[in-house]
Order: sequence, then C-alpha cells, then structure tokens
Amino acid sequence: MWKPISKEAKALLQLAAAAAGDSPFVIPNPNDPSLPAQYAAYHRAWRKALAVSGIEHVGTHGIRHRAATDIANSGVPLKVGMALTAHRRVEVFLGYVHLEEPMLYDAADQVAESRMAKLKAARANVTCGL
Repeated sequence: MWKPISKEAKALLQLAAAAAGDSPFVIPNPNDPSLPAQYAAYHRAWRKALAVSGIEHVGTHGIRHRAATDIANSGVPLKVGMALTAHRRVEVFLGYVHLEEPMLYDAADQVAESRMAKLKAARANVTCGL
C-alpha cells in the first residue's frame, strides 16, 4: 500500500534509515539489524521517547488519531483526508477525528455572533416600521 508523506516525515525517515545502517527496518533489532525490533524493546523505546519529551503516555496508534484530527482540521477536502489515512469509509475516518476544545469555543462564538447580528437586524426592521 502506498501512502504519501510530508517532506518533514520523509527527512526523518531518511535520518532513521541512515542510523539503522544496512538494516531494512526503521527500528531494527539491536542484536540483529536484519530483524525488526521486538515489541517489548520498541515499546520501551517509545515510552522513553515520550518521557524525555515530557509527553503524557499515548499508544503509538494515538499518532494515527492525531494525524487524522490534524488532517481534518487543515481544511483539505474529506476525500483527500481519507486518502492520506487510507480510509475507504467516511465513518471510519471520522472515528479517528476528535473535536478539540478551542474549535468548539470558536464555533460557539461564531454561533453567538451570528445570532446577535440577526437580532440587531430584526430590531432595526422593527424600529424602522418595516
């Protein structure tokens, strides 16, 4: 399966490949680079990376949820977002997209401003005798 990646992701993967040497794996087994890292070692490395970065624990599948949310919030068309995440069904893609508080507050403000504008227009019509 082919998935497009950003220039930044490609550069990071190229760095990882260079660090892995001749291994075909992004995260090779430290004892035998011709094999992938075992799950336990991979999981330990992931937890360590999160701790060093000061990030709360999140499973690696959380990256997929974050990516889908960022894609949906970027303004790209729905079909493009689905293609980037390899989802065939809208409901599956939307299951990965999460609402974020700032967007909800912005939406609430937009609704309030729209209502206020309509009320002002209605009052102006009443005062003018329309």
